Amino acid sequence: MSILNPNAGDHFVSRRSLLQTAGAGFGTLALHSLLAEENTHGTEGESDLTSPLHAKEPHFAARAKSVIFIFAYGGPSQVDLLDYKPELAKWHGKSIPVFNSEDAFNKNTKDTAMMSPYEFKQHGESGLFISELFPHIATCADNLCVINSMHCESNNHAPALFHMNTGFVLAGRPSMGSWVSYGLGSVSDSLPAFVVMWDHRGGPIGGSQNWTSGFLPAAFQGTPFRSHGDPIIDLAKPSSVSNEQQILRRKI
Repeated sequence: MSILNPNAGDHFVSRRSLLQTAGAGFGTLALHSLLAEENTHGTEGESDLTSPLHAKEPHFAARAKSVIFIFAYGGPSQVDLLDYKPELAKWHGKSIPVFNSEDAFNKNTKDTAMMSPYEFKQHGESGLFISELFPHIATCADNLCVINSMHCESNNHAPALFHMNTGFVLAGRPSMGSWVSYGLGSVSDSLPAFVVMWDHRGGPIGGSQNWTSGFLPAAFQGTPFRSHGDPIIDLAKPSSVSNEQQILRRKI
């Protein structure tokens, strides 16, 4: 619509007409993108303002190129795997004097200790205690770094998962993967820097809050991949949308 022709905006503009009219501008957009990319690679070590996935200038030189973080949500207790507790055998079936009712998940929780039903043995030159459940991992004892001093500030599942993946029991903080991708960047601008491979049978309690970017830019949040069905959801046409409807949408 214009002042000289009030009815100019009433007629239908086809997609072909729009592309013919605006086609001269696409070359300029492509040139701008190429020049911006060339400019970002001009000075080595500088932070890139046009692509958030480029590596930032570090405080110290990074020795890692990528990080693989395996989080076994719902796995066995640590006292049955790598955290040997010989005192549990002494107190097995007895009330623990250091038991604090405030730490209990509910009021029906008993203060009775239970020893691990699995046998522990020392392995490697380091003498690392490893459960019989890990016979193959035990052969790599001297290549492992096991930290048994970790603790959690919540005995509820969701806050405990947030604490594990973001460092805080409350939701909304950047996850570890977001911080890693923020620091290391990505070798490709067309692929996600932070990928989440989650079990198709059910993700962790709290869902995407476990791989959120929090107050960091959205480019640093995790991209979920599935091992069953569509690897990335919402990319394929929904089954409720017919081919005819899809064709009509493409004509708009």
